[in-house]
Amino acid sequence: MSKSLHKFNIKKVIEGSNSIWWLMYYDEICQGEYYQITFLEGADRDYYNCVHNFTKTDEKLLNKIEQYFLDKNVDASIYIDPNSPKDMQHWLESHNYKEMKEEEEIWYVFDLQKDSIPHEEKFLKISHEEVDFKILSKKDNEEILRFSKVNSSVNNLSDSLRKKFIQNVKNKDLQGVENHLLALFSQNELVAISSCGWHEKRGYLAEGGVTENYRRKGLYSYLIIKCLQMCKKNGCNQVFINCDIQAYSN
Repeated sequence: MSKSLHKFNIKKVIEGSNSIWWLMYYDEICQGEYYQITFLEGADRDYYNCVHNFTKTDEKLLNKIEQYFLDKNVDASIYIDPNSPKDMQHWLESHNYKEMKEEEEIWYVFDLQKDSIPHEEKFLKISHEEVDFKILSKKDNEEILRFSKVNSSVNNLSDSLRKKFIQNVKNKDLQGVENHLLALFSQNELVAISSCGWHEKRGYLAEGGVTENYRRKGLYSYLIIKCLQMCKKNGCNQVFINCDIQAYSN
């Protein structure tokens, strides 16, 4: 598994990831020629409301972006990635932007064309007979509710975001994009979760977590392998996992 995104089409990778997150959280995605904006009303973390794929240091363009966020009554935030102009950070700092280390994202890549996928039971530190794996459907109302509660607990989500998550995963669709909720049960208790989606042969993993009493038992590794298998079966060449540096331990 690699940490480098340089050899991939970063713009497409980020757009695909944001499409997955739109199915779960975002209210809006605003696409421009030199940027993409994501917006989530009531967000409790800055990375929900920010600019991605910003590739041009232009005053008028920055003014347009800032007006968008001003209209939403939130501060403008801009991600810098390997495609950004070399002077982007200095240019933004000259416009009173400050680096936020706590909002930094780390990306990992699993190359399905090169890397072999191990068997999921290899990672379990409990008997495989003690866990039941399920892919949730939009009609699994009770289990989606249970998923959202575990997600809120292990990833410290606000109640408003939890409710939005439930509404979105049950009602949103986007042509060419799929996202699935994966769950592990033990003795009828939901103990581990993940989501797995894909767009244009790129897979994405998100929203992972394990309840406190079941951590360090290999359950999340089990789910990751299940996600990789699903992505490969559906024609993905790579699977991308991104997290912020303050992500909660699973």
